Amino acid sequence: MKKDLMATAALMLTTMMTGLTSCSVDDNPAPNPVQEELAEATIMWYGCGGNNVDASILKNFRTFYQAQAKNYDRVNVVAQYKTSYNPTAYKYNSYEVVAEWAEQEINDKTEEQLEEYDSGYYFYLCHPQAGASYRFVLDTKKPLYKQFHEMEPYGQPNADCTCPDSLTSFINWAAKTYPAKRYILMLADHGGGYLPCDDVAEAASSPQRRGLIFDDGYQVNG
Repeated sequence: MKKDLMATAALMLTTMMTGLTSCSVDDNPAPNPVQEELAEATIMWYGCGGNNVDASILKNFRTFYQAQAKNYDRVNVVAQYKTSYNPTAYKYNSYEVVAEWAEQEINDKTEEQLEEYDSGYYFYLCHPQAGASYRFVLDTKKPLYKQFHEMEPYGQPNADCTCPDSLTSFINWAAKTYPAKRYILMLADHGGGYLPCDDVAEAASSPQRRGLIFDDGYQVNG
């Protein structure tokens, strides 16, 4: 009798466990339609010319345009870029002079010819205002210089892009406006890097020397 009861109890317990397992939402999660619609990734590109790398970092940014167009069905690229406060690329020419040159070039050349310009001349084509910040999403349907011509500067002139709040604001905006399954943050500019001498006792009272972003409008590393 005891054996029969034990066998019956074991059978009931096995049946209950099987039923619970088959109903478990953890084992068989329903697809989340919102998650399915998200982009695979949002790339957040945050840069500053830092006096003499404007042309170079815009050249690097242009490599995004070399990706196959279909990739941007799954990936967003958003950017916040601050032009140097005093861009050496302008070689002391005024904004008006550079803008006039760019307009003449655009009238005289085809788009294919303009896209072949080297980094320095291409920066002239874009001619962002010195010390201005620009926040935008990459548009593969038009070249970068056209996007700059259509944009208004974002925020106040000569905003301190090394301030943590500035980067935080950009990240929050990008994640809210272009949500994705994952995020990639890219910082573009001079890098202060790391030197062992910065950790010695004599350096303890010195200003912080390490940094990822250099803003010539404030002469500090962020």
